[in-house]
Amino acid sequence: ESVCKIDNSYLDGTKPAIFGIRPEHIEISKDGEGLKFIVTNIERLGNETIIYGKLGDELGEFTVKDEGDSIIVKLTDSDEFSVGDVVVAKPKMNKLHFFDAESEITLISDIPPFNTVKAECINGGISALGSSVTLPPVFAKALSEQSDVDLIIPPQAIVRGSDFTLKVSRIEKAKGQNLAYLENGDRYLFAVVDDGVSPGDDYSFSLMYDKIGVKAGETELLKPCGDEESFEGRFTKKEVKENKERVIHFFFNIGDYEIEAEEERGYKINSIDGNNCYNYTYRYVVHKDNIRIVSSEENGLDATVTETLDYGNVCYAKAVTADGQSFLVKVDRGFAADKIRIAFNSSDVSVYSTRIDMILC
Repeated sequence: ESVCKIDNSYLDGTKPAIFGIRPEHIEISKDGEGLKFIVTNIERLGNETIIYGKLGDELGEFTVKDEGDSIIVKLTDSDEFSVGDVVVAKPKMNKLHFFDAESEITLISDIPPFNTVKAECINGGISALGSSVTLPPVFAKALSEQSDVDLIIPPQAIVRGSDFTLKVSRIEKAKGQNLAYLENGDRYLFAVVDDGVSPGDDYSFSLMYDKIGVKAGETELLKPCGDEESFEGRFTKKEVKENKERVIHFFFNIGDYEIEAEEERGYKINSIDGNNCYNYTYRYVVHKDNIRIVSSEENGLDATVTETLDYGNVCYAKAVTADGQSFLVKVDRGFAADKIRIAFNSSDVSVYSTRIDMILC
């Protein structure tokens, strides 16, 4: 239970992880089971005692590699241990920390970023989570020649529906949301659920397939669709006279699409990058829900549709701009146009530097 939120890929002993525990979260004794070490130094600081120790294979039980052979334990005031003692350390199980050995990203989050679920591909469908379902067109095409795959499912991509049913083991409050532990064999499937779900319920659900990734071994077959689209462009200004006064207007430019920026944001970008801002390329990020298709008479960004993608729960048109920038925009099922013009409001744009990974405004 203490490691149930760690992804399956770390639990077969082949993927390296870093184990961490704070000195004050270690209990020690002179006998019993645990990690043995030799006390090398003791600091008695009145209200607390710090014990330094050395791990090593001279104790005949283990060899410590890579991370050194020292251990530090912090206790409340204690005088029962002496230099030279061989003692046994036990971490407090609810205080464990695990990190990926390469990225050092924590492996236990309040809400796991994703679930990894084994699935069998069968004639345009999958068998997973105790049920067999028909796949949406995008998935059916990508998995047509596959047999066994891993579905990478974020908890937020699990929604009320009728495709799968699992029993709710328990509900936990996490980051202001309800995290459900759904029983899935000897593991849990984590889902973010509404207030009406209770332990013991049979929870029926479907999947938001556009939010799901698919892997076959180490090969990524499908990437999840992000919530945002990113466009590169320039930042410009125009000086005009209004009521006999000089007024500066700022613009976000993506190809021929010119969006007037709020004055405050324009001055902020200028204050950060100086007058070089008019020579730099910026990254303009917009949530998909704020991108709209407009008529040819309206100001917008023109693009050519390369394909339509039906994920079952949502359809996208994949399009490319004249300068080669690709993006997805939500469309109705049955959409068949080969050219589109999109638009969005300047207030919906987040501006990032392309020189350093930093949001400017």
